[in-house]
Amino acid sequence: MRAYETSVDEQTPRLPVKLDFTPGEPRIARSLLTVWQESVSSVNPVELVDELAQAYETSLRLQNALRPLVPTITWYQAADAAWQWKDNWPVEELVATIMFTDIAGFTALMKTHPVKEVLNSLNDYFALLSQIVQQHRGDVHKFLGDGLMALFICPADAVEAGCEIQRAVTEFNARQAAQGLWHFKTRLAIDTGEVILASIGSPDRRDHTLIGRPVNLAAHLSERATPGTVWISQGTYDRLVDKNGLVSRTTFVARSEEKPTIVYEMACLWGGDGCGFVGPGDPVHLKTSSNVRNVNGVG
Repeated sequence: MRAYETSVDEQTPRLPVKLDFTPGEPRIARSLLTVWQESVSSVNPVELVDELAQAYETSLRLQNALRPLVPTITWYQAADAAWQWKDNWPVEELVATIMFTDIAGFTALMKTHPVKEVLNSLNDYFALLSQIVQQHRGDVHKFLGDGLMALFICPADAVEAGCEIQRAVTEFNARQAAQGLWHFKTRLAIDTGEVILASIGSPDRRDHTLIGRPVNLAAHLSERATPGTVWISQGTYDRLVDKNGLVSRTTFVARSEEKPTIVYEMACLWGGDGCGFVGPGDPVHLKTSSNVRNVNGVG
């Protein structure tokens, strides 16, 4: 193996590049080397380094701007696809737990209060929910108006996150009230099952999204859930080892279902009173109620 070191004229700084060819290399390789040597003779290495540094800094700024707009799982799959020079992302089938939240009466709230102020509160609210989802090993997949969609692999993580969200929202609402502001009544529902993670859309605009029955069911349940509680589907219930805290069971006819769906309602109890809190940081004390009741008027 012979190493041919590039050489340019004496006035041009030397570039630390070596190209290796075998003794029997084709003529085309030597021709390409000649063309390359002639082109680099006109390159100013200092300017080239500056341009590369500026391009790198711009790409970092773009990355930092885009990162909060993209779900974590999508971000890493995009990075993997780019690293492997793939144009098409794989379609993945997995068993996952889907959480949806919804704010009861949000449309009316927007009509009766200054929009910008409501949106500021909504951003604070979503920041709180997102932090809790991530602390419980979940991924915020989308924000949907006044709602949130999150993905969990472990059903118990989703249920714990749901209870923690309702506790945190109660404290959030107390802070809002102290400032003379509105409060958000949060409905929350969870379902577990097989979903498909895929990139769908047109060639110039695509969305990396989750498709499947659990997505539809959790979304529909969240529209009817009792504010301040966590609604759990049968699919999630069956996968829970610890079922403490489930205080009601009912049937619900969701728009996406032909048959009634069994739903469990979890009341997250703090301070022993079932609704209030001892104070910030008070640990969750889930209590099992012997009075398993039906939630009338649902469905």
